[in-house]
Amino acid sequence: MKRLKIFVAAILLTIFLTSSLAFINRSYHDKAFVTKCFIYVGPTSCIPPIRPTSSDMQNKNNWVEVIAGTVNCPPPRQTICAICFDDATYPLDPNGKPPFVAGSTFTNTVLAHYNSPADHDLTFNGIRFLYRACPQ
Repeated sequence: MKRLKIFVAAILLTIFLTSSLAFINRSYHDKAFVTKCFIYVGPTSCIPPIRPTSSDMQNKNNWVEVIAGTVNCPPPRQTICAICFDDATYPLDPNGKPPFVAGSTFTNTVLAHYNSPADHDLTFNGIRFLYRACPQ
C-alpha cells in the first residue's frame, strides 16, 4: 500500500510540474517576441523615375513603426506599403528601426521583393510584404 501511495504521488507531482512548466513557457514566449510592422514613408512615384529605389528602401528614416493590426494598404497594389517581421528573427537596430545591414538576409530579402506588387501579403524569409496604390 505504501508503494502505491508513493507511485500515485509521483504521478501527480509529474503532472503538476509538466503543466506548470507548459504555462510558464507559453506565457514567456507570447511576451518575448512580437511581430513588428513598419510603413514605408519615403519617396514614392509610379511615373519615371520610379521610386522607391533600393537606396530609399535601406534609408531607415523612410520607415515608421505601426501596430501590426493597424496597417492599411489600399489597392491597387502598385508600390511598397509596409513590411512585417518577428523581432526574434530580425532584431531591431538600437534606434528601433528595421535592421538594414549590407549583405544581410533581411536586407537582401527586402531588396529582392520591394518592387514586386504580385508578392502582396506573402512572406519571404520571415518578412511579410504589403503593397498599396501609387500616390496621385
